[in-house]
Amino acid sequence: PGGSLADLLLSERLSALISLTKYGPIIPTFGVIPTPNNSWSCECGNPACCKPGKHPHLTTSWRTAATKDTTLIKKWAKQWPLANWAIVTGVDIDVVDLDANPGKPNGVITLACWEDCDSVTVPDSIRVQTSGGGRHIYFATGSGLKTTSNVSIGIDVKSEGGYVIAPGSRHASGEVYQIDLDEGLEVCPAWLVERISGQNRPN
Repeated sequence: PGGSLADLLLSERLSALISLTKYGPIIPTFGVIPTPNNSWSCECGNPACCKPGKHPHLTTSWRTAATKDTTLIKKWAKQWPLANWAIVTGVDIDVVDLDANPGKPNGVITLACWEDCDSVTVPDSIRVQTSGGGRHIYFATGSGLKTTSNVSIGIDVKSEGGYVIAPGSRHASGEVYQIDLDEGLEVCPAWLVERISGQNRPN
C-alpha cells in the first residue's frame, strides 16, 4: 500500500523538482492549461497574457524567494499543482538562450554559423530543448556572460537577475522543455562570450 495516485504523482514531481536545484535555486511560475480550441493559455487567466507560462506565482520578489529548500518547494508544489518552474540564473548557471521563433532570427542557426565560419565548437554542456527547435545551453557561472537580449541574432543570455523555464515545464505552444544533452556543466568558451557581447563579430 503506497497511498493515493495523487500522492504518488506529487512524490514523483517533487523528486524531479529537487533534482533541478543542482542547477540553482528555483521558483514556481504560472503554468499553461489546455483550451477548448486545442491550444494552451496561461494559468493566470488573462487572455492577453504576454508571458504565458513564464511569469512568477510569487507576490514577493522572486529573486529573494528563490530556493533550494525541499520543504518550501514541497509547499509550493502543493499550493500550485499546475505550475511551471524556473531556475534562477547567475547563481550556479548562466544560460545561452537560442531562440527559434518563426519569422525571427534563429539563434540555433546563428551559433552553427559561428562554429562553422571560425572552426570553433561549443563544449558539450547541458542543453535543454525549448520550443520550435530552440535550445538553452547551461554553463557554469564565472565565464563573463552577462544578461542581455540580442533579437538581431536570436540569442539571449540569462545570468544575474534572470531566470529560465526549467525542464519538465510546458511552453505555451504545448511543447515540454526537455534535457536533450546532459554531459555535465562546462564553462562558456571565451570566443562565445565575445561574440555574444558584440566583440569580434564579422562585418
